[in-house]
Amino acid sequence: GVGSPGVNDLKRGIILKASNFPSWKSFHITSKLSQKFNDIPVFLENDANAALLAEVWIGAGKGCNDVVMITLGTGIGGAVMSGGNLLHGSTGMAGEIGHAILVPSGRLNKGTGVRGIFEAYASAKSVGEIATEEVDRTSTLISIIDKKKVITCKDVFDHAANGDLFASSIVKQTVEYLGIGCINVCRYYDPKVILLSGGMTLAGNDLLNLIKEAFLRHHW
Repeated sequence: GVGSPGVNDLKRGIILKASNFPSWKSFHITSKLSQKFNDIPVFLENDANAALLAEVWIGAGKGCNDVVMITLGTGIGGAVMSGGNLLHGSTGMAGEIGHAILVPSGRLNKGTGVRGIFEAYASAKSVGEIATEEVDRTSTLISIIDKKKVITCKDVFDHAANGDLFASSIVKQTVEYLGIGCINVCRYYDPKVILLSGGMTLAGNDLLNLIKEAFLRHHW
């Protein structure tokens, strides 16, 4: 089994396009690997879907048939299991939660050319970009701009934990979008469990509790 990001033809085992691997266009990854490993069968799956299958098999979603995973990293990925079935959709792109539009005419997502998508406001990458774009001289984050020019998501959370008001406002805004994203997932799929993964979740229970609070503010 192979998990890959990007646009994939799952039935034929072809990675059609992946920003992570710009030279791979219509790349027949399953046939290449099958040849390499003595013609054993090889199957392609979206990377977030593969992660969800692992969690349902032996992880935090074990034994649950209705689960949604949201991955918070460079972008926002998603995967959906409903009634024990992994959802693929007509082209294998079901569960692309990060590409739902939250803010019409909002921030530009350069990878797609679409404005206002969830990923542009609440991914780890976007948190750092927003902080870099909007930082003011009163914030302790300005020292990072002066040194390396770019603020990361970890920088934002670290400075917020140390009481920086600007960093705290970015965290508050991010958490609000994540809460809304989770609400939307519940309206679409009615899962029993929502799993969060990816680099941003290294912020731990402090982040999780804030997302729960934001979720409950919008819950009917």
